[in-house]
Parts: sequence; structure tokens; C-alpha cells
Amino acid sequence: MLGRLPSALIETLSANPVALPGPAADSNRTAEAARAETYNCQGPTAWRSSGLAAIIPPSVIDWRRSKPPVVTSVKFQGECGSCVVFANTASLEAAFILKHSNLGYTNANTDLSEQDSMDCTPGDACVGANGYEYVDRAICYGVAYEKDDPYTERDTNQCSRTIDRFDAGIKGYTYVPGNVDDVRRALSHNVLSIGVGADTVAFQNYKSGVIGCSYSGSINHETAVVAYANNVNVVVNSRSEAWQVFTLKNSWADGWGESGFYRIRGDCPYPGALGVYSDDFITVPIRS
Repeated sequence: MLGRLPSALIETLSANPVALPGPAADSNRTAEAARAETYNCQGPTAWRSSGLAAIIPPSVIDWRRSKPPVVTSVKFQGECGSCVVFANTASLEAAFILKHSNLGYTNANTDLSEQDSMDCTPGDACVGANGYEYVDRAICYGVAYEKDDPYTERDTNQCSRTIDRFDAGIKGYTYVPGNVDDVRRALSHNVLSIGVGADTVAFQNYKSGVIGCSYSGSINHETAVVAYANNVNVVVNSRSEAWQVFTLKNSWADGWGESGFYRIRGDCPYPGALGVYSDDFITVPIRS
């Protein structure tokens, strides 16, 4: 289980989501059904059976600039250790937009509810969770809008009986092997969630730049991988080196890091920068 509080709380993220009609009336899920399910609604698809292992990824992937762009605004988890929910909601928002962009959904007007995922999934997300639970639940019971169930920094375990839920745009999920090539393959399909070691000085004090390969600690935080670039020039000891670089979206508001994002070197040996490749549950939704 992962869960991590920022060392210092950053200003609260303000959000004013724009409401659009739901994708389809028949995609609504009843509250009783949503509450009755457990995280094992469907279960994962094996990586080799997912179809993603055969993908030849491009040299540059950036879901912030895709058509349509699918990375929503940076959010703020506050004093609840719900990083896992936010990271996996980011991947669900990407899949949702790609599924329903023909109805006018974009990264500017899509804001899915972390609170609904927390309240309708067993356990206390504020003390840590397994992220695949939230993706798994969305397959069978859909997703809700933030405006209908706003985030409260508390996991109430009281699933709403009245909220509408809609087709998440996914049919499954898979665990991605911990290496740069397979994470690239998964990322070329959708935004994905990954665990990181956030108790390092490099992460806690991050302002900008690319975090390198040095790492010691344990996985205790989760963020969303949103972009990749090959042959990024990084100056190390006055010498320019070409690195493979991932960009990730954090949930500590846009005052942290590079407007809420950060970058790590991707072509590090195991366990990877910030230990990312040691995460056994790197999770990517399989879009429908």
C-alpha cells in the first residue's frame, strides 16, 4: 500500500469544473452495486496478454499535448495520504477523455471524483491503498464527476446512493514490468500510475530539472506518468549527456516542482530513479 503526505502543505488547489452531459444514460451505475463490489471486480490482465507488450513506442510521448490533450489540471491531496487515488484518477481521466472526446470532453472540462472512488472502495485511502483497486472498480461501476462528489480529504466509506456514474472508457488494466521500454509501451497507450520513493532529498526539495539515478529508500508515494522524451540533453558535471526522460504529475498542487510536475531519468538501471521500477503494481488502464 502507498500513501504519502507532503512535508509542507501547499496552497489549496481551486477548481471550477465545467459540466457536460454524461456520455450515455445506460452507463450509470447504482449506488448499491457500487458499494457492494470489492476491488477485485475484474482483476488484472497479464502483461503479455494485454496487447501492450507488442507496441513499438514513439520517441516522444506527451499526453499534455496530444489531440485531444488528456492531462487535467494538477490537484491537491491535502492532509490525506490519498496520492494513489489521485495518480490513478489521472489515468482514468485520460482514458475517459479519449473515449468520449467526440462528445466535447477535453482536459479543460473533465474532472473526475477522487472522493467517489475513495468512499466506494473498501479501506481508508488516507492511510494508503493499492491503486489498481480504483481502476478495477471503474471498469464495472463507472466514474463520477468531481462537481457531484467533491474531494474532502477524508475517506468516509459512505458510498453515495444518488450520484450518477458514467462509462470510464476502459475494459481492463495490466501491471507494467519495471523497465524503461515497457513503461514507454504502456505510456503510448495511456497515462499510467507508478510508485516512487518520495522520502528522498531529491524529491522533497525538487524545484526543476531531471532527477537522476541515485536512489535509496522505499516506495511510499504514487504519481502519474504523462510524458516521455528520448535524447534529452542534461548537463552533468559541466558535460552534456543524452537521457531518456519521463514527466510525471504529482498531487501536491501546482506550486510544487515544475508547476506540479517533475521529471526523472528513465534509462536508469533497476530499481530506477526514485525506485520506480521496483513498484510491483505499475498500473495502466486498457482502453475500450
